[in-house]
Amino acid sequence: MCAADARPACPVCTRPALPEPYCECGWQLRAARRLGPVTDELRADFDRRLAAARRGYDARAAALITAEPGRLARWIRGGAPDSAQWAAARRDAATAAGGAIDEDLARKELATALRGLEDGAQALIIEIGPEGIGITRASMGAAGTPLFDADQPARLWPELLPGLSGHPDERMLQLAGGPGGPGRVALRNRVDEVIQALYGDRVLVVCRPAGWALLEEAAERIALAFPGSWLLRVAAEAAAPGAPVTLGTLTASMPLLHGYGVVVATVDPVTGAVAPATQPLFQPGDVPGAEALVTLRRFPGDRERATLAVAVDGAWSAEPHVVAVHTVPQPELPIYQVSAVLDASGQVRFTGPRGVTEHSRPWSDVWAGVPRQVDVRPTAVDLVCAIELAGEPAQVSRRRELVRELLEELRREYPEDASPRVSVIGCADHRYVPGEETQGVVRGVPLGSLADAVTGLAGLRGEEVAYRDAAPLEDLLQRAHRMLARAPDAGRARRLLLVAGRRPHPPALKVGAVPGAVVVHPCPQNYDWRSLNRRLGGAGVRTVVVADAPPARAARAGFWAEAATGGLHRLSGTTARAVGEDLGLFVRDGQRTGLPLRA
Repeated sequence: MCAADARPACPVCTRPALPEPYCECGWQLRAARRLGPVTDELRADFDRRLAAARRGYDARAAALITAEPGRLARWIRGGAPDSAQWAAARRDAATAAGGAIDEDLARKELATALRGLEDGAQALIIEIGPEGIGITRASMGAAGTPLFDADQPARLWPELLPGLSGHPDERMLQLAGGPGGPGRVALRNRVDEVIQALYGDRVLVVCRPAGWALLEEAAERIALAFPGSWLLRVAAEAAAPGAPVTLGTLTASMPLLHGYGVVVATVDPVTGAVAPATQPLFQPGDVPGAEALVTLRRFPGDRERATLAVAVDGAWSAEPHVVAVHTVPQPELPIYQVSAVLDASGQVRFTGPRGVTEHSRPWSDVWAGVPRQVDVRPTAVDLVCAIELAGEPAQVSRRRELVRELLEELRREYPEDASPRVSVIGCADHRYVPGEETQGVVRGVPLGSLADAVTGLAGLRGEEVAYRDAAPLEDLLQRAHRMLARAPDAGRARRLLLVAGRRPHPPALKVGAVPGAVVVHPCPQNYDWRSLNRRLGGAGVRTVVVADAPPARAARAGFWAEAATGGLHRLSGTTARAVGEDLGLFVRDGQRTGLPLRA
């Protein structure tokens, strides 16, 4: 006890005795003199009343700390309270902590105080708890993100008040109001030492948990030292009675004032212009420990790692305010998910998929490497894959395999809800025998899903060549033209892939043919491949042709040059990827944004 408090102490609360008849704790310090001797019975009665008062006083302090009556029993003078005495202590403790707010409301009050800060202003948060006194400076960073900085190391109670017990449980009992606590003058002197050089544009004093006598006295003393300060009395968490309250956890668990999102690239479907946006990840009000799952889209053709940048939602116009930068290995499928945990304001940790790593490059460097414009593919496509089915089995198998690989690439590149509508058709040879000339030679599946196209392709089997000099490619062109005719009405782009080995039939026999030249039978349906090519090209259909062995000089190769408006490939020297790029279905490899796309 400090010399300034060198007065007789109350036998119950151990505070310096006041000149009034009753102590603050309710114990009668002075009474009128009574005649007669002090008997053993009077002494015993006094001892019983004093023991009961001490037990009740200590039990009230213990009930502020824990809901378990036996936990601090060894420190309670007069012995462990019975059930009725413990119930009374719990009621007294509730009264002492009355009016306190819970931690959720305390965080909201802190958020309100921080929102009111002007640019460049700082808030001073002084937290008084079972550990000691903690000082935190807070300011509002860019885009309304609260920034916290410990102004100085926390001042712990054993350091501030060496007279406190060295046992943690007994020390907590003293802080809550149990016996042996420090004198008021000593407490005030130590508190004044802590705060004498502190300042802030806005001061918040947090007493947590409320009701603990020494903490309440210190909080009131500090609040009086800063006129206009906010005093927040915070109740202990009911979910974890007796759990230690750690300094700084209230600010560390502040909810987000603004949501966070993953920075994604947006691509203008017409111009290909690239701009940043965010895909929501965490919402305003989310607290540390919150988990989130976000769905992203891989940039078409990009197989390299993508940057996962977390930015404040809706708080930027030119460039995002980024609080975390990571990278993720991109999967084969176009749509993928990443999971994240909010550790604290401005601290996001990605937990999946495997391989996510923190990025050492600053966001400005990442954004500098993002192209401002890219080639774009159509957002909605109708594709007809037309195959010549007659020929050597191995050659027909290679034609079918190329189409199968293309369909598989489309499945990997496009999400299911945005994949092209695909038809797979094939043709067998015309049979120039009486009664069979005009029979249909095209079969396959109409425009539909990729799964239907794969099934339809499996049903297209090869056949032997019935007519060596030509194949009914004009029939395939006619069927494709008919299926693609309505695509523009639905805003869909049109694409045609033709995989064949022989030239088409002419529409009619040539008159005055050179003697000895091969005369090719005309199309029995009188389809004109030149007219069909012009109609397809005029309608904006991009056609890519893959020939078994196209002429060396494609520009002089007649049908092959006229039909292949989008590109001509040799079957043995091409890939499904290259064919898809010429069709405009894939973004060419090497073009990348480095960012995921919005899903």
